[in-house]
Amino acid sequence: MADIGKSLLMFDLDGTVADTCADLAGAVNHVRAEHGLAPLSVETVTSLLGNGLKDLTTRTFADAPPFDVDAVMERVRDYYWSHVVVKTCLYDGVLETLAHLKEAGYKLSVITNKPEGPAKTIMDTLGVSAYLDCLIGGGHCAKLKPDPEPLFAALKETECEAASSWIIGDNWTDLGAAANAGVKACFCTYGYGSKRDFAFDVEIASFRELENVLLTTKQA
Repeated sequence: MADIGKSLLMFDLDGTVADTCADLAGAVNHVRAEHGLAPLSVETVTSLLGNGLKDLTTRTFADAPPFDVDAVMERVRDYYWSHVVVKTCLYDGVLETLAHLKEAGYKLSVITNKPEGPAKTIMDTLGVSAYLDCLIGGGHCAKLKPDPEPLFAALKETECEAASSWIIGDNWTDLGAAANAGVKACFCTYGYGSKRDFAFDVEIASFRELENVLLTTKQA
């Protein structure tokens, strides 16, 4: 049995801890309106996520006249960062589950490719930061997931062991990072990412299921 006190649970943010799509769609549609374009549904914007903001900008402005994608991307980003917790909300059971996992002795962190400033704002505003031992966002390390560097930074900061730690996420970048760092992987089917062909140890259909995976069964 692994020492839970040396086990770090590393959560992705978007599509794992919080549903952030409505605010991202709001930013896209605000800038589309500035360009005289009709709004896109949240579902449409969600379906175009997964390859970074520049790709999202290119795809969500595919019906626009020729434009400077970098300038539009910066406008979307700036608007989003100043409206980052308008409709964004936690998935059901997040705070209760984190409290139970913390009480059991796990250390908790959020590892996200979202820039660290906006990520911290979201976690502070939604009450998650109180449960976290660390937060590693984009810009904290030179590389992003699926590179293992952010995971290694979190493991070092919390003095936890890779072999007994987990990453919990909804995208292939999380699964790839887990493989590269030598930690276990839990794939969240309720998110909006894709697992591609990456392997994982367990999958969950809701955040609350983590208690069954990590507490009831006491998986090492």
